[in-house]
Amino acid sequence: MLSRDGSRSTLYLLLVGAVLLASARTALAQAAPPAAPLPPAIDDRAPTAPSLAPTPGSNVPPSPTATPSNPGQNTPASMPAPQNAPPPDNGSLLAYSLASVPDMIGDSPSTGRYAIGLLGRYPASIPLAGGDGYAKIGDDTSPVPTDRVFFDYNYFDRAVQTGSGAFIGLNRFTFGVEKTFFDGWCSIEVETPIDTGLNDTQFLGGPAGASEGTVFGNMALTLKCLIYQSEGLAVAAGSMVDLPTAPNARFVNDPDSITVRNDSVHVAPFVGFAFAPNCDFFAIGFVQADFDTNGDPVYEHFPTTDPYLGRFRDPSLLYLDLSTGYWLFRDEPACGRYLTGIAPVVELHYTTNLQNYRGVDGAIQPLYAGTDCLNLTAGLHFQMGPCSMLTLAGVVPLTGSERDREFDSEATAQFDRRF
Repeated sequence: MLSRDGSRSTLYLLLVGAVLLASARTALAQAAPPAAPLPPAIDDRAPTAPSLAPTPGSNVPPSPTATPSNPGQNTPASMPAPQNAPPPDNGSLLAYSLASVPDMIGDSPSTGRYAIGLLGRYPASIPLAGGDGYAKIGDDTSPVPTDRVFFDYNYFDRAVQTGSGAFIGLNRFTFGVEKTFFDGWCSIEVETPIDTGLNDTQFLGGPAGASEGTVFGNMALTLKCLIYQSEGLAVAAGSMVDLPTAPNARFVNDPDSITVRNDSVHVAPFVGFAFAPNCDFFAIGFVQADFDTNGDPVYEHFPTTDPYLGRFRDPSLLYLDLSTGYWLFRDEPACGRYLTGIAPVVELHYTTNLQNYRGVDGAIQPLYAGTDCLNLTAGLHFQMGPCSMLTLAGVVPLTGSERDREFDSEATAQFDRRF
């Protein structure tokens, strides 16, 4: 069991270590001797000239700006990629060292637990977006802008609490697409979750089954841009915007009820890096803050009046995420149509509140002031052909306190197809 202070110190040290590692890699790259001059162009008028075979094992593609002198002759595959240039082919996982870095698997953001004051005091989760919280950059994402479509499935055991007080599991199905622009330097991503867990209407003190259901969650838009890229290091920044597309939350205790109207827009800026010193080892890190910009208005409904009680605001949160992995083997697409690579991955995800949890007087009260969640993710990436990735993983909390655990365990499956 880790203490709150201990878990926070552990993640800070991991983050500092990752930054130092990336800085050292950059310094070594700058200190390296200049690359050998490019081979002379091949003259098509000299048929006896020897062919330039690619260097075995090289995964670095030719420069997208280089033009061979002979249109029928390919540029040698051993030609070094230009510094500070985006990957020439985002669709191929084997074409470029950074493009071969799989997405971070992720965990789940914190949602908090509250007591609903309506003819009594009932502990429950706020069922906005099905009870699974808001989008997070560390879930199935890479700092490198990529053209892709993806589907994620997550199951969280004992993740949410119904109006009856029972803890139940949460199933989340997420569909998404990411498209690059500005020659691969930036991308826009859209993801839409569907959640099976809490119904949008919770019956306080009633049977648990009456408060379970499936709802459309909050859509998230992500803008991401590279701010630095070399052959083995990419640094990106951007922001997620979580839109209130989920239904309103309603707590019922006849004859009265409370409605939490889903109006809040969350803005979550982030900075991340992808590090690939060679074609085998890779690492990804993110630092992100999540801000509730406007809150959700709360109304209490009586037979004759509907008074406005105030605004329910989620606390500002800080996410620290670090992922490392290693390709056990990778095969060129021509050598295998199906399984072309396997990479085990280990990740740490830390969530803490930047301000205390708050409620609405007389209606919604937090059960605790704050939380420090530290989760361990372990999984396997299975590369299929040059453009598809199947990921299977499990997540366990490393903190034992009830207030610092978002769920008892998590299982996830992710599929990404790059184009």
